[in-house]
Amino acid sequence: MTTLTRADWEQRAQNLKIEGRAFIQGEYTAAASGETFDCISPVDGRLLAKVASCDAADAQRAVDSARSVFDSGVWSRL
Repeated sequence: MTTLTRADWEQRAQNLKIEGRAFIQGEYTAAASGETFDCISPVDGRLLAKVASCDAADAQRAVDSARSVFDSGVWSRL
């Protein structure tokens, strides 16, 4: 097992890429409104990502998609 130092973890954090879009119906997508909000690192205050500012319409789309897949029986055949 490799032991990582604080410097190793800080390097990894600097290179971290965060996906800011919502994952709905098997793909990354922007919020229906197109709005985003900033995800800020509590450690150093830097901008980590612009994140989709999802609302009820996005949640409903995700629920509808999940229900459709559930009703299709795909999950029960896995």
